[in-house]
Amino acid sequence: MASFFDTPVEFLKGVGPQKAVLLNKELEIYTFADLIQYYPFRYEDRTRFYTLVEIENMLFSGEQLPSVQFKGKIKRFLLTGPPRKKRLSAIFEDETGEIELIWFQGVQWMASKLRAGATYVAYGKPARYG
Repeated sequence: MASFFDTPVEFLKGVGPQKAVLLNKELEIYTFADLIQYYPFRYEDRTRFYTLVEIENMLFSGEQLPSVQFKGKIKRFLLTGPPRKKRLSAIFEDETGEIELIWFQGVQWMASKLRAGATYVAYGKPARYG
């Protein structure tokens, strides 16, 4: 007699045959037991919003920084660099300070989506440059 945990994952509500094939191929999850015993590669805490002054203090103290999330407005942004190596930089501010954000990939797409004065949530690993 087969155990509940031996049930193929496609019979889980909301999964179905197509998602089951994807789970099989990408994550090697075939049964309920495989799903329960699957642990993610990493955990990212996106519940906390940092202020820019907190991030700056962590950078000055030399702490190893995790990826952080912060909310604020873009004051202005600028496309720089030669055509094949363009980058987008933006001055981002909250009530405590300013920080420069830089994008190296998807520059044209990001430039078309961003608006100066709009509020955004940014997420990434802060680093000092120069």
